[in-house]
Amino acid sequence: MTEDARHERNAQRLLELHLVFGERIVAIIHEMELEDEYPRIQDAWRNPDVQLQKFLAGKSKLRWGYHNSTAKDGAKEALAVDLLDDRDASDEGKLNLSRGVS
Repeated sequence: MTEDARHERNAQRLLELHLVFGERIVAIIHEMELEDEYPRIQDAWRNPDVQLQKFLAGKSKLRWGYHNSTAKDGAKEALAVDLLDDRDASDEGKLNLSRGVS
């Protein structure tokens, strides 16, 4: 993924987060970038139906999680992110361990 695409993806995913949580994630991303990491928010808000499918398929132990959090008006307000180093994953988020990371 290009740097522009990574930044765009992060900006879009940050809009799916609870405001205060999102501010904290921005700070974490900034600190990681200062350490020459390439943090990418792979997932933020997740549709509860998708979460249930993951649970039923055995890919999650949770029927509901902080990725599914919403405001009273139904707006997306996730309280969880899947944050990874862009160098270690494909654009779809599948792990690429070619750098020897385990």
